[in-house]
Amino acid sequence: MKTLIATHVNADFDAAAGAYACSRLYPHSDIVIPGSAGRNVREFLALHADMVTLVDESDVIDRQYDRLILIDTSEEDRIGLAASVAHREGVDILVYDHHPLTERSLRAGRLRLEQVGAITTVLVEELLAREIV
Repeated sequence: MKTLIATHVNADFDAAAGAYACSRLYPHSDIVIPGSAGRNVREFLALHADMVTLVDESDVIDRQYDRLILIDTSEEDRIGLAASVAHREGVDILVYDHHPLTERSLRAGRLRLEQVGAITTVLVEELLAREIV
């Protein structure tokens, strides 16, 4: 199953770290940060490009994905071109978020919504539970 992990435009460290943690749960996934990450996040990712490989947002349109995982958002209008993947037939949508759902939230087949300070907390707990380094 080919998976795309996407977070929101202007990604902060919680969104970027959550996407990376999710990629440990779903190996061989593509990660996309729509639009542009925050300045500090861009600088961090540039320093650690050997650890985190991102796909260009424009590439997600032409690639075939069976699963879309949203990190730190559930809202279609915040995920850029990854929204095109959400509307493809047969795509399984999974959301990891700590923000309340809104009328703009995508319908997810699976939803992990927890009231914590950072969604990365939820993903790290899942990594620990599965004993993934």
